[in-house]
Amino acid sequence: MNTEIIIEANDHKYLAEFLEDLPDNSFVNKVITGCGNTFLALTNKRNYVITVPFISLIRNKLHTHQNVLGVYGETTDREILEYLNNTEIKFKKILVTYDSLGRLTNMINPSEYKILIDEAHKLIDSAAFRTNAIETVLENFNKYSSYCFATATPVKDKYQLPELVNIQKYKINWNNIKPVNIEYCKYKDNLNKRIAVLIIKFLKEELVGNPYFFINSVTSIIQIIKELKKAGYDNPELFKIICANNKENQIKVKKYLGENYLIEFTTDPLKRITFCTATLFEGSDLFDLDGLTYVITDGTKDHTKYDILTTLPQIIGRLRDSKYRNNVYVILSPSYYFSYTTVEEFEKEVRKQLKSAENIVTTFNNTDDEMMRETLKNGSSTNIYILERNENLKVNSSVLHCEMHNYEALHTQYYYRDYAEEGDSATLLINTIPHNFIKANLELEIEGLNKLRLSKKSSFKDLCIDYIKCKEENIPTKTKDIELEYPVIKEAYDKLGSKKMKALKYIESWIRDELVVKGQLHDSVKITKLLDLKVGDIIVRDFLKQKIQTIYDQLGINKKSKATDINSWYTIKIFNKKIGKSVVAHIKIVTCNINQKKEM
Repeated sequence: MNTEIIIEANDHKYLAEFLEDLPDNSFVNKVITGCGNTFLALTNKRNYVITVPFISLIRNKLHTHQNVLGVYGETTDREILEYLNNTEIKFKKILVTYDSLGRLTNMINPSEYKILIDEAHKLIDSAAFRTNAIETVLENFNKYSSYCFATATPVKDKYQLPELVNIQKYKINWNNIKPVNIEYCKYKDNLNKRIAVLIIKFLKEELVGNPYFFINSVTSIIQIIKELKKAGYDNPELFKIICANNKENQIKVKKYLGENYLIEFTTDPLKRITFCTATLFEGSDLFDLDGLTYVITDGTKDHTKYDILTTLPQIIGRLRDSKYRNNVYVILSPSYYFSYTTVEEFEKEVRKQLKSAENIVTTFNNTDDEMMRETLKNGSSTNIYILERNENLKVNSSVLHCEMHNYEALHTQYYYRDYAEEGDSATLLINTIPHNFIKANLELEIEGLNKLRLSKKSSFKDLCIDYIKCKEENIPTKTKDIELEYPVIKEAYDKLGSKKMKALKYIESWIRDELVVKGQLHDSVKITKLLDLKVGDIIVRDFLKQKIQTIYDQLGINKKSKATDINSWYTIKIFNKKIGKSVVAHIKIVTCNINQKKEM
């Protein structure tokens, strides 16, 4: 096994500042994202093929570099040949997706090119579901004059693909990097609603910055925006959606959000809220001085095939120039990779799943029962441990490498580049400092004000508690939202105070009654307000007498109630009604004779 070679970066920020080229036949640990390995390959004096996992990454780089060819599914052979035959371009630079590398290799003389396999960790963490693309890279990289695999998420040898284990390793030793603070909130449910609540806080300017939500599900993005639309934020100019710009996603976005909602690119103008899917996790550059990184992962849903948390080292640093780049927020539901306390425990579970997959494949291959074969095949369609090849099933042994690397990636250290301005001091990192997840309190519970803001019915008690807290913290945008829905809460806070509201157990009827008692009103007005009888109401006469006495006592009126007292305030109609074997006197309210708005 080769010893890792250290390349000293000293005080430099980018590879091109001290390297003319990446090492030949190497596996380079960049340590940080945004250090310019793709830039070096695209600008030096050598023919290069740069292989990347996503089309969006190609488009991102083409926007900032000239005389570069992008090759992916939509690129025609004619376009490739025209570029290759252009004699005005001295050094050919070709960006190609993993999937299209085989086609490109067959159209060029690979011995005239060096190949850079960028974001090389994707060969591992995509091995569970992009097997064809990964195999294409592994079958072709050795055909080039030399190769370099580069990543900021290194893979341990014991989890590395066998074809790559013995490649010479290099590591860039930077002295101007800092560990990243990762703050997290964990919730069991309603993740999309909680993100909508968080976004409303930004839209109301209660939180500063422009949030970028890295979330690996277009469906989740749509559900979040739908929640915001219900809450009154139906404005496509607020939301930027960056995802794979394919027909399926285009149809989905327009169908569920409307014709004015579009899929956009990194190069499009900034918006207040940005959503990014996996198409942007690796290699792409985002520029926003006020950008904030939020990583969202719902561990209860099987819509990603792998957990977004394992891509954290790549997401960190996507916002190249943000003044908030040293903080990353993670909002998650229970995750598969967090369910195991040790790597040994996790590996035991993975091997158990592999063994189960082997049993399924063996049964499939050894039975002639077509119904059983069909059942096994259908049941394996979402099983990452099983591949379908030419109508047969095959164990995906790469999953072991993939899952173990993902677990390790989540339990390692993350760094970002310290772009300190001239004259500012940079913090030097001498020894490896492991990251720690810091529990954050983003207050995203779906109750009280948060529930109200989602246009859902919230309890009076919760709103009272939130109102008092917001008053104490002096957050007028929050108190105003509650006052608009329940003006009585403001009146109670102003006239009774928070302690009295608590003593009344935040019960709306008790608080309203207390406000009447404390109000500067005629006794008759107070009595009618506390009786709270409306035209057409029917009430048992004896019960009415008891209620009047309770009100007298409440108001400090030294008087014994009689049923006929009701005539002082209301025009009534008396009638008898048989209940069982008894005849019970009832009173029906015809009109109220007291102006309840009248004050002393």
